[in-house]
Amino acid sequence: MREACIVPAHVRPEFLWLALERLEACEDRSAVTVFIDRGGVKENEEVLAHFPWAESYRRANHGTYGNSLNLLEAYRWAIECGAEQVFCVEEDVLVAPDFFRWHRAVQAAEPELFASIATRNLRQAIQVPPAPDGYYLAGYGFSSTGCCLPRRTIQAALEHTPVYYRNMRAYCLERFPASRFGDSWWEQDGLLLRIAEAGDARISWPCVPRAWHVGYFGYNRTGQGPQGGLEERVAEVRRAVTDSAAMAGGYGDTDAVPDEFAADWAALRRVEVRQ
Repeated sequence: MREACIVPAHVRPEFLWLALERLEACEDRSAVTVFIDRGGVKENEEVLAHFPWAESYRRANHGTYGNSLNLLEAYRWAIECGAEQVFCVEEDVLVAPDFFRWHRAVQAAEPELFASIATRNLRQAIQVPPAPDGYYLAGYGFSSTGCCLPRRTIQAALEHTPVYYRNMRAYCLERFPASRFGDSWWEQDGLLLRIAEAGDARISWPCVPRAWHVGYFGYNRTGQGPQGGLEERVAEVRRAVTDSAAMAGGYGDTDAVPDEFAADWAALRRVEVRQ
């Protein structure tokens, strides 16, 4: 296979349902495989049964903190299956219908990219024009929420494993002592962030997002999740993530997901931004 889409998941079936719902609506969707970390929860099976087109893999319990091992080993699986580029949509990420087409167009236009990211750049204050067909390049920042990595980037990250898994924080501090990120962001996105920084990498970002990180509860969030049965909770989360006030109250560094998306674009264009 030339490409693959991995969906790392754990114990938030409500978000997984919505993530797969959005992926189902995508144009020219890549093959999707859900990687359930540490066995997940029983309700994940209900979600997967509702979306039978998605493949799935259950990872056994392991002692590594967070989702880094599950995500990086999912990347390894994808390139070992022959993928030249791999999309990553974490379980609490919702994508636009043209998510895959946008990434493919950017990667084709910029063949030396370290990564293309479909979410808003949260690490830089950049003045970006609201151009649906526009993208810009910025070396500072990385996000695994709605990204696409070429094989060479994945290989560069996997060179640090398995030693990195043993103590991710200590590894990042020792191997990247000059990093501006210091003692922060040392899970898998922090590792990729440092690799990009050390290599002065080129990363593309959208002028108009094609993905939204909406995980306002669970994992390392303090927000309260909804109650009730699975479908009731899915409906409540669906309502919340399209409500700007609710998102600002639960998880302040994301935008609410729009009900309607920007008009379709015919061609991609690179724009210059003020950094």
